[in-house]
Parts: sequence; structure tokens; C-alpha cells
Amino acid sequence: MCSYVGVDVNEDVQLFYYFIHSESNPKDDPLMLWLTGGPGCSSISGLLFEIGFLYKYNIFFGQLNMTNIIFLDIPVGTGFSYARTAHASCSNNILYSEHAYEFIRKGRVIWKMNH
Repeated sequence: MCSYVGVDVNEDVQLFYYFIHSESNPKDDPLMLWLTGGPGCSSISGLLFEIGFLYKYNIFFGQLNMTNIIFLDIPVGTGFSYARTAHASCSNNILYSEHAYEFIRKGRVIWKMNH
């Protein structure tokens, strides 16, 4: 499942995430938040090239088998995350952490419905 969560005062920052259920027991398995180092690197690269699905045969056993994972494109302007206004496109370490906290706080409701 992938979508956006609006953060900031008027939800002018739209953070893109890709949520993958655990392959074993999604309701009881832990939830992991994947942030790719950067700045400016999309977390989708982690999904595709580091722990993800690019295997010819289904012999891989790892995080995807026993963990629910959220791949988050943060800060704003990274990957598919975007700002609705020029002012919202500005980012620094404090805004980055505030946006991440708000994403987690708002996202808990979404993931409980789909988890």
C-alpha cells in the first residue's frame, strides 16, 4: 500500500510512504520505519535494491518475512514527497524531525486500519 500523509500547519507537506505487510503474521509482527540516508535519497531505493523484491526465486528470508515496513520519503522534496507551496518546500533538521513525528502520529491510525 502506498499513499501520502499531509503534515505541517496546513498539510502543505505531503510525505509519500510505501507500506508492506509482514509475510508471516502482520498483526503481531513489529513495525519498522525505513529511512534512506542522504539527504535527498528516496526510501524506495531501499525497497528495490537493499531489502526488497528483486529476487528471481522466493528463497529470501529476512525483514520482509517477519516485519511490517514503512518506506518513507523524507524530507520534503525527496522521492515522491512534495510541497504544495514554495514556503513549505523549505526544510531543515528541526522541520525534518517535526514532519517525521507528525507522520508517525497521523500514520498510526492508517496502519491500524490496514494492519
